[in-house]
Amino acid sequence: MLTQTITEPSSSQSFTDVNGLQIVGSTVSDKDWDQHVGGGHLRADLSQLNDRDTSAAITFQWYADDLAISGATTSDLILEDYNISPETIYLLASYSTLSGEQVTVTSPTLEQGDWRIFSGGEDGTIAGSNPAPFMETYSFSNSSRTHNGDGWYEDRILASDTHSITSVGAAEVGLSAIEGDSIIRIAATDGSKRSELGNRNWNTRLQENHDLYFAESLYLPKEEWDVVTQYSTLIFQHKQYPGADPNFEVRLSNEGDYKLFVQSPYGHYGLTGDKHNDHTIATLSPDTWHDLKIHLTPSQDDSLGQVTIYLDGETIFSETGTNLNDRDNTNDSFLKLGMYTNIEDSRHYYVDSVEMSTFIRSTVSDWAAGAGSENTDLQTPSSVNISIADLAPTGLALEFVALNTSSKIANAVNGTFDFSNLDTFSHIVLESSAYIPDISISDVVSSLKHIVGLSTLEGAALHAADVDNDDTVAIADVISQLKHIVGLETLNTFDLVDPTGRRLTEITESRTDVKMVLNGDVDLSTALNSEYVYL
Repeated sequence: MLTQTITEPSSSQSFTDVNGLQIVGSTVSDKDWDQHVGGGHLRADLSQLNDRDTSAAITFQWYADDLAISGATTSDLILEDYNISPETIYLLASYSTLSGEQVTVTSPTLEQGDWRIFSGGEDGTIAGSNPAPFMETYSFSNSSRTHNGDGWYEDRILASDTHSITSVGAAEVGLSAIEGDSIIRIAATDGSKRSELGNRNWNTRLQENHDLYFAESLYLPKEEWDVVTQYSTLIFQHKQYPGADPNFEVRLSNEGDYKLFVQSPYGHYGLTGDKHNDHTIATLSPDTWHDLKIHLTPSQDDSLGQVTIYLDGETIFSETGTNLNDRDNTNDSFLKLGMYTNIEDSRHYYVDSVEMSTFIRSTVSDWAAGAGSENTDLQTPSSVNISIADLAPTGLALEFVALNTSSKIANAVNGTFDFSNLDTFSHIVLESSAYIPDISISDVVSSLKHIVGLSTLEGAALHAADVDNDDTVAIADVISQLKHIVGLETLNTFDLVDPTGRRLTEITESRTDVKMVLNGDVDLSTALNSEYVYL
């Protein structure tokens, strides 16, 4: 059993999720074909905490299955060090903003098998802070074989003047970065066939029937891409290992017209044509940042395999159908971005906010609508602050019960919960072990006084007295209280009440403070058991 250890925040600390705390790395702990152990290593990605005071200390707490991992209070989490294999993992980080406010943010929740790699060229590197970094691939021939070195994927053909992928300061080349101060330059000259980044790592391979999300912002300089060339340029591909042709590819026209087209040499998604104007999906603009996102589900099942491509928030291609080949390893496909073609002249373009991940922190539609990954409002789950008897809950499952649809669960963590997937609801139910119900004769007396006009209940107290939620405190509510006290009935439903005293049946605005009150407990004395209290 994991031990929950939580430090007490300062009085100026607030809890929010408007900032984009993310995680890079992989939950997968596995071996490659040469028995090199890897994975199971996660790290905090702070690149989207744009308002952070970098001179002030930042504190971390990792959680496994909603319990704080004792001692896991640094930016890295190596699962093997704690001898755990949890089903879910997330991270809390507390930091100071530039205005001096102390803020706590929550990462998205990862499940077993999840991984994410991300780079914007910050810190002068492509790998950045990724524990499982992108694989750079260069070649002078059509071969992309990179497994002949000391490790399974170690490329013996290295970056050179002929081909390179480098981090550059955006201002140095007269551009503004989508995120941070740096961008990534992908370049090649005559004689190169390949200058690409990919996820070719044992711990970040694509699993069949699992969703994969790819994102990048790309910028094509007009002086180079206006030129008509002999060959089109492959800028994205989904492949299997071992294999030759891509299962699916996105290409840029060689006619200087900035048209994007798609192909599949294996005929996936019904793409049987081999000319760029057979399946044109969009036209880019030169000297402009474009936001490209791809949602892919690899599968040999016609009903499960799919790919959807978004450009600047709009869907430009969407097809379903098998996209894996029978003769290859269906649990070992991978992605690449960059340039692959017969490069006959000097070419380069820029990318930023490059991401490959098995998870996103929002709905797919909101993820697709974001302008690059700089839009942290779209990528961050909406959350509210919640309390019960002036205590902030943590590690607490909230069951939102609806009248006509199935219940939904939201987890309260350090006084907040994500409401983005909730529908309308009538009330909340908690596990009985999480709280101590305190409905007594004094609550019955308060209800009776309100009924006969000797006193007036308002706000949370009024909703607590209205046990059956019919908007009236009546004798029927008092009878329910009395039955609970003598053990003939159990009151275990909670209402959510906002700061104005209104009972909520739907949450539509983020960062709202709400109270949770047990129906029947008029003096609001019901409290959480200590293990569920965020101190």
